Amino acid sequence: MRQGSHRGIGFFGSIVVDRVLDVQNWPKEGTLGLIDGAETLGTGGSAWNDPVNVRAIDPEVPLFACGVVGEDAMGRFACQHLEERSIDTAQVEVAENAETSYSIVSNSRASGLRTHLHATGACDRFDCRHIEAFPSGLAIAHLGYLMLLKALEEKEDSELKAVRALRSLQEKADKVAVDIVSLDDSPERFRKIVTPCLPEIDYLIINEFEAGQIVGAEIRRPDDSFDGEACSRAAEKLLEMGVRDTVIIHFPEGALGIDATSRKFCPSFEVAREEINCVVGAGDAFSSAVLYGFYSGRSLGDSLLLGNANARHNIVSSSSTDGVVSLAVLEETMRNEALRLPVIVVN
Repeated sequence: MRQGSHRGIGFFGSIVVDRVLDVQNWPKEGTLGLIDGAETLGTGGSAWNDPVNVRAIDPEVPLFACGVVGEDAMGRFACQHLEERSIDTAQVEVAENAETSYSIVSNSRASGLRTHLHATGACDRFDCRHIEAFPSGLAIAHLGYLMLLKALEEKEDSELKAVRALRSLQEKADKVAVDIVSLDDSPERFRKIVTPCLPEIDYLIINEFEAGQIVGAEIRRPDDSFDGEACSRAAEKLLEMGVRDTVIIHFPEGALGIDATSRKFCPSFEVAREEINCVVGAGDAFSSAVLYGFYSGRSLGDSLLLGNANARHNIVSSSSTDGVVSLAVLEETMRNEALRLPVIVVN
């Protein structure tokens, strides 16, 4: 994909500062929960996490961030962090009278799950104009996260602004990728916002909860076990609903990718429970490595494996990008570490 005049990957949308707190367990409402250790300040949002991940994998890829931060300490922290890694921030707007978006992230030691309390802040101002002002010439443009970019949920001339934004990205790049955020159970809102966008998306990279919300299916059974057949049906349905190229659904047990001619499943890597430190950013670690796989000409199956390897290193770190590693480390992981048993069988 790097051949020709179109080079580099652009990341558009959410730039968020994560304030990560380890807790013994998430408390019931009205009770006290104990914080275990000090707060960690880290990266958040796909337009920050993803390019940082790709930069660690390959120092040569041209990378660009496009979003909105506030004129505050957190906004300066975000831009400096990106610029120190040679990620272009020329299209990051520093907005007056706006607070940089942030999340208070509770990482439960007991369950291994993360809970976000999110302040949308300056991200609410990210709009079509930011995309339209971006120069053309990208190999891949990635937008994240739908469902968390307020201005793109508005309508203009009866059309959802998110659809217009993605159509504009199609003019900027060879391929357009999208990620979604896992809000509470709200299938009607998922379908209202995401469904009209699907025909403008080349690579849809989401988790099993988000996939189920869009197609109206339960991919996990009541006992939380994974239903591989339901996941496969959801991926096929998303292609039928308009996704142009590839649907990828990732989950703790692995990742499924399908396109018009192939179906690939890759189990996740075996990681002992006591090694898992924080799962914040695991989805971004996965998706950014998959995008790098596509960018560098890898097959769908190899890209899924690369994504799982990157997520494997993320979950043993303390925040979204503390666990970033090079391509050489990922390749060593893929050669030498064991995979879990498959939960989906593909032909």
